[in-house]
Order: sequence, then structure tokens, then C-alpha cells
Amino acid sequence: MTIWRGLLLGLVLVVGGSVASYFHLVGKAEQQLERIASRLVQTGRLSWDTVIAHPRGEIRVSRLRFQPRDSRDPFDIDELTLQADNLFALLATLNALDQGQLPLATRLSWQGVRIPVNRHLDTWLGSNMELALPHAGAACPGLDSRRILDLNLLDYWELEASGHAAAQRVVQGEQLDLNLSLVLRGLGDWGARIRFELNQPSGTLAGLTTDLAAANWIRLELSFAELGYYTRLLRWCSEQVGLDSDAWIDLHLGQWRLAWNEDGLLPSQIAESAYRAFLEQPGLVQIEAWPEPPLAVQPLERQRLAELLERGNGTIRINDSGAVPLRFDPAPQRARPTPPPASAVATEQAPPMKTPAPLMPEPDDEAPRIPRGWTAVSLSEAEAHIGQSVRLLMLDDSVVRGQLLDVDEEQLHLSIRSRFGLLVRPYPRDRIGQLVVPESASR
Repeated sequence: MTIWRGLLLGLVLVVGGSVASYFHLVGKAEQQLERIASRLVQTGRLSWDTVIAHPRGEIRVSRLRFQPRDSRDPFDIDELTLQADNLFALLATLNALDQGQLPLATRLSWQGVRIPVNRHLDTWLGSNMELALPHAGAACPGLDSRRILDLNLLDYWELEASGHAAAQRVVQGEQLDLNLSLVLRGLGDWGARIRFELNQPSGTLAGLTTDLAAANWIRLELSFAELGYYTRLLRWCSEQVGLDSDAWIDLHLGQWRLAWNEDGLLPSQIAESAYRAFLEQPGLVQIEAWPEPPLAVQPLERQRLAELLERGNGTIRINDSGAVPLRFDPAPQRARPTPPPASAVATEQAPPMKTPAPLMPEPDDEAPRIPRGWTAVSLSEAEAHIGQSVRLLMLDDSVVRGQLLDVDEEQLHLSIRSRFGLLVRPYPRDRIGQLVVPESASR
């Protein structure tokens, strides 16, 4: 009996220790969430449903929601997972985070992220975030590819995302590997593998931004897979200028070169040919660079990207093609004309300047209210366009832009942007002059 009692006691201790460890891990994870929530309290409210520790070395947080103070549209995450190799490594990761230290290795994944595309998101992200390849919106009137809000023009009203971010300190903490993946449903799949050489590693979360700013690039691998963004972009832009897709690509490439020129760079003929191949058949783009010697991260500018690609023997792959050199040369400096003497300005009349022919058609003062690429349809056909971007030309001469959500005998219900976020409003049929839809949607 003494042996059985000892075994039973040991089993109780093991189970009790496991339960205590479980609640200890969950408690530490909830403390981290509460700290994050307290830091966000000035901008909104962060909430979550459950926190679960998994024996494989995972902490899973379900149904997170961030409700901004100045918007009715929340940000939702179905599941957020912090991963480590095992429970002991997970505990070490949580302890490091608790002390403000950067863990030796950690991985964070997210599923079921839903983010409304509205002015609040546009304001937070600013106007310098490229959603795809640089200068994707060149020659596209009314669309700036660096503005999140302009995704509405392409019928993106909510971003559905999944992905992961992994970080690992190597070589005694003097190097940092980052592995990033972000999939936006119906838009694109981004991937990045980056290795930094940390010149002055602090090893703290607070000092991470400073550490990366003072670091050097050792390796850079980037990828972008088309999931619908370029298909919509090419169709919408070509309709706006009244050209077929091939003609618009030619126009776009001309403006694309000028845009790079304004950045102080000139894409090589190989780079331009590779980009044209991608536009004609949007698929997968892969870029790799291994600079030798390592290149300083700051200043992080497009000129720096060109230097990174040149010194790192940068290559690009389009779809299933082989790797080809990717090179951008510095744009020649434009000579500044010497200003004439003041006396010459007073006595000589400058010849009239010739206005260059516009690359885009100039708007007509008497232009119709229906923009190019759009067409009016009967209100009786409204139901066929539910879920699409539409415009209502009202009888009072106002124009309503939004997404058509529902139709009944008396009203059309649209999701529109307002200063409060996305709102659903009804519009009586007897106040609508015309229903306007994209030409591609009316076929």
C-alpha cells in the first residue's frame, strides 16, 4: 500500500504542477494583453474572449477586438497565437516579454483578421505604404497606390488577413532574422526574409527600433503573389482613361519610369522588361539581395534600395522564369539654368512657354456626370449589382458613392463612408435620378 500511496501522491503532484503551470502561463499572457490594452486606451478599447495554453508551447487568444474611439468600425482577429518550441521555451518567452526583453526566438501568427478600409485606417497608416509594387498607380487618374482609402475604388471595403511574424536572435544576439508573411484575401500575398547585423544590440523591446535603425542589411528576400489586386487595378485604370489593357500598360510604363526618375533612380531595361512581363500576366514576383559588405539600413530610401540591389547582386524572378539581374541606376542630375541678370529680366520679354501635351485627357468643363468607364442602368436592374461599387446621381444634383448592399421596392441601401466610419443608409427610389455602375459590371 505504501508504494501505491507514493505513486498516487506523485501523480497528484504532477497533475497539480501541470495545472499550476497552465494557469501561470495563461496569467502571464493575460498580463501582457492588459498592458497592451492600457497603452491603447487613448485611441480605443482592446478586448478578447479566451486565453488558452497549449502543451505544444502555444498561447492562443481568441476573438480579439479593437474598437477605435473615433470610429464605429472595429478591427477583429479570430485567433492570435504566440508560439515557441515547447512549454519551457514559451515560459522563457513570456518572462522575457514581462521584463521588456527581446526573446531569443518567437513566432506570432494571426487568423481571421478583418480590418475596415476607411479614413481612420488611412490616417493611421499615412500615405507612404505601398500595397503592391512601387508606383503601381502611375498613370491611373484619381488613384494613389500609396493610400489605403483608394482601395475603395477597386471595391475593397474590408481587408481579410492571415499571416505570421517570426524573429530569432542568432550569433550571440548580434544578428536578427525576421520572417514575415501576410496574406490579404483577394488582394495579395507578401513574404519577407530579412537578416540584420545589429551593431549595438540592446536586447530590449524598447530599443528594438533604434537597434534596427543602426543595423546593416545582410540578406533580403521579398516576394509578392497576385491574388486579385493587379487584376482589378488594370481593369479600373484602363477604363478610366478609355484604353484597352495593352495600351494602358504602355501608358503606365511611361509614367512609371518618370515616377522612378523623380525618386532619383532609373530602372534598367531588364527591370522594366521584367515588370512588363508581370503586368501582362500578374503572378509571382521574387527579389533577392545579399549585399557585400553589409549595407546600413538608414537612411531607408528608394536610392538605398537601388544601392542594396547593386551591391547585393539583386535578382528578380517573374512567375516561373529564371532569375535576372535587377538594377536601378542613379538618375542624372538636371542642370539648373543660371538665372538671367535682373536688368535682362526687366528689358527682355520671355518667349511664351509651350504647354506640353497632357498624358491624360483634360477634363471637359461640360463633361457629363457619368465618369468614363461607368454607365447608367435602370433602377429595376439594381438587384443584379448588389455587392458592387455604385454611384447614385440624385435628383437634387448630389452624387452618392458607396457599395450597394440591399434593394427593396422603395429604397436602395448603400454602405457609404462618413466621418463616423462606414454607415448603411437607405436612399428612396423616387429621389434617385440615375444608378451608375462600372461598365464591366453591366456586361
